[in-house]
Amino acid sequence: MKKITTLFFGLLLALVLCSCASDQYYQSRAADKAREYLLERSPELSAEQVEYVKFNDPVLLIGDVLGDHSLGGIEQTSSIQRQICVTWRIPGKDEVYMVMGVSADNMTYWTPQRLIRKKFINTTSGQEAAVGAARKYITLNLYEELNAAELNKVLYQFPSVVLTNFELNFDPEGTKTAKELEKARKAVAAKKQFSLLWAMPDRNVVVSGYGNEEMIGWGLMFAGVLSDKDVQEHLIAEINAPEVFYRPIDLSEKETTPEK
Repeated sequence: MKKITTLFFGLLLALVLCSCASDQYYQSRAADKAREYLLERSPELSAEQVEYVKFNDPVLLIGDVLGDHSLGGIEQTSSIQRQICVTWRIPGKDEVYMVMGVSADNMTYWTPQRLIRKKFINTTSGQEAAVGAARKYITLNLYEELNAAELNKVLYQFPSVVLTNFELNFDPEGTKTAKELEKARKAVAAKKQFSLLWAMPDRNVVVSGYGNEEMIGWGLMFAGVLSDKDVQEHLIAEINAPEVFYRPIDLSEKETTPEK
């Protein structure tokens, strides 16, 4: 009985290994087809770029194909077809070279149908990038100072974006020379100080830094929990506000005594 059991598990392991090897074989065969298809249609490539495609593995970009892949209301996962792009990012080329074809996930019947030269553009705005950096810093460094509701607001609600004039520390570690400090100040002289502000019921989470008009290149320089008074003393103007506030911040101009 022991011998039969050992033989059974041996056969099972062999089937699993054969399945993995089979998938790798079909993917490798698809990559070879894609290489040939790409090189036949890309006379603009230099000799070095041709060699790169020949001797470097591609990346597979996989997406669903539109259409009904169910039978009687039951999805047939084994027969779902995918749009699979065999892709090379070739040195010296701004575009990514993608050879598109349709097949099941294991690429058994994949054949090239189209060569796509696509330039991927980073569409993340300066504000979105700044908010992402601020959230990461807050969760790593300020989470002990915030309760659950406050931390959730930071993570899931867009902050107010405001212009401020806080005195920011250009040398928090106290290691810069006078020359290095002057250079750091000059680097932000032509930029604006933008602060990201999450208004809580009785205080504010504020993250400040410098960036250009679109907040491109915004760099975090200060983060803390401030009172309304502290915010108001350094507030210049509102740039962008979230749809919902826990508590609205008064951004109106300070009252001035009329001239007599």
